Amino acid sequence: MGYTHHFHFRKGAEIDERRWKDAVSLGKACAEASGVTIKGADGTGEPIINDELVCFNGDKNGDHHCETFYIKRNGELKSFCKTRREAYDIVVCCFLLAFKYIFKKDFEYTSDGTTRGDLRCKENKEYWAKYCPNYVPKVEEEWSAAYKLFNKVRKAWLAA
Repeated sequence: MGYTHHFHFRKGAEIDERRWKDAVSLGKACAEASGVTIKGADGTGEPIINDELVCFNGDKNGDHHCETFYIKRNGELKSFCKTRREAYDIVVCCFLLAFKYIFKKDFEYTSDGTTRGDLRCKENKEYWAKYCPNYVPKVEEEWSAAYKLFNKVRKAWLAA
């Protein structure tokens, strides 16, 4: 079963060194605070999180991995990451939030999970009202946990 996040830099976006380092630093702080084990691309070894590349997966031990989260400073990225809601999903979400927070409109993401942005989207509200009048949309628990962790870490990160 899939559960996928899609992401990209806006065409022509400047991925400057300062913003890259800030996004990576904030994402890495979230990963460390999460308590979740992340591994290298194949679910073994060490993740790569540095000034040029963010590349990690869940832990293959115990089958808690799926697809690699991969994004390079030169703008090269794997434009999606299927996590199957494995434990490392919160780390993927936090990195997406960190890149969005730092790069603003230059970075976009969507998710199979309902995010805060989905709840604010006019088209979604109109669709739910027309086709699902009894549906009460809410942020999915995976994203709720990621927002909570991200906001906590971001406050400490900004204060440092």
